[in-house]
Amino acid sequence: LVQFRKWRQDLESVASRARAATAERAVLFVGASGAGKSRLINQLLGDSDILPSEGEGSAVTAAPIEMRFEEVELLPDADTLCRYRFCIEAFSRKEFTDTRDQMTRDLFDYWDLVLQDQVSYKAEDQVLAKTVLGWQEAFISKANDNGTFDVRLQNAHAVSTLRAEQLIRLDQAPLCTHDQTHEMKYKRGGDWFSCSRCSKTCPPSNRWHCDAHRQAVCCNCVAALLARDKVPASKPPPEDDAQRARQAHDWFVAVYGAQKFAKGWSTPEAFRTAFAEVPSQIGHEISSTSPLRQDGLAKLLRQWLVQDESRSQIGQLWPLVKCAKLWGPWQMLAPSTVFIDLPGFGDANGVRNQIAAREFKRADFVCVCSRIDRAATDKQSLEWLHKAMRDLPPGRVAYICTKADDVSRAEVIRSHGLPQHASKAMAARARNKKVKDELSMRNGQPVAVYAVSAQDYGRCVGLEDDLPGTFVDAVSTDVPRLRADL
Repeated sequence: LVQFRKWRQDLESVASRARAATAERAVLFVGASGAGKSRLINQLLGDSDILPSEGEGSAVTAAPIEMRFEEVELLPDADTLCRYRFCIEAFSRKEFTDTRDQMTRDLFDYWDLVLQDQVSYKAEDQVLAKTVLGWQEAFISKANDNGTFDVRLQNAHAVSTLRAEQLIRLDQAPLCTHDQTHEMKYKRGGDWFSCSRCSKTCPPSNRWHCDAHRQAVCCNCVAALLARDKVPASKPPPEDDAQRARQAHDWFVAVYGAQKFAKGWSTPEAFRTAFAEVPSQIGHEISSTSPLRQDGLAKLLRQWLVQDESRSQIGQLWPLVKCAKLWGPWQMLAPSTVFIDLPGFGDANGVRNQIAAREFKRADFVCVCSRIDRAATDKQSLEWLHKAMRDLPPGRVAYICTKADDVSRAEVIRSHGLPQHASKAMAARARNKKVKDELSMRNGQPVAVYAVSAQDYGRCVGLEDDLPGTFVDAVSTDVPRLRADL
């Protein structure tokens, strides 16, 4: 019995080691859009054309991409270059509709705030309107930058300045709050009243009334009702308070096409009806039925994950993709390492943000990537770095400063006191060392910092055409050190 227990313990120990050897170890690559994560991963794997990386400086990766090692068994007459597989998973119907509803709310929340200052009033239209204060006809002569309007009241020669909520278009009767078939009517006289919408006590001159429901509504709430009766197609401005609405606008244009988003809608319900359709790809999974060549896999990834100008009017495919999984002969990932390339920061897709959070939870190692010219001040990248250092064991985080070959030689010579004959490579090494020294300690903990040039590395080792622009040897690009450490 004692011997049997020992054998059982030995077997459990062997099984535990076997599970540990085969368990996937996830390496997560995160960073701002255009930081060069995809190009770096290509060079680490020794496959320069797998992940879409053209157009660096703007977002290319649109969904999480997982890469795993697989040695494909080839038939005797098979193409020896067909060694890759892929699987692209689209969002489920529920995930898509949840995202669409959130984007709609983001747009409506913004429009509810700003449309009170717009409501289709344009100076050049010379709109005939009435003021809710006194129910006088007004002729709009000018729209001001601060949201007010210069108007000439009926039977008056002087010009008055009124706020948007004090004007009601003659062709727009505000509708009742509970029944869209009943109109509100302006009523003068009477006593002070409590508004049925905002519950404020208002003077009788501010009263609007719905006879069907016997509701009294104040002027400001009527203006808000009118604002919601207009849904514009114009893109929100780039101000901070409009960022979510602007991203939501871009999402609708990307999914449904610019042509469908080229006009306004009479009501929010009309807007929802216009975008009620769910794309046919939603809820499906697309995978390779046989091994692919490298160029075939790259072409498919560009089709599904990269902005395609030829589809700008009918809708893109990339917003529909939940994740992509790739298998290839990448010995660096053998036997059970998985690289995960996450989309860049700033994605408004709530479901995709949840995916990023989920992927972080399974990460065994995190590579935070940031362009070297902003690595020391990149707020979002540094926040990811601190989060990873807090949640992962020591030694499981790397801060990767990309595009280390991009340097202004003259500027570095001046700022670092280098001799005038210093080469571009010398200037880059001096700048890179300074950045690495600044980032090597965070919150009292050491950080593994790399200053990498994926472009020059690829050219030095023959993965890319052309001659290296700054570093003429692969070691100076810091990619071999990162590759060995990973």
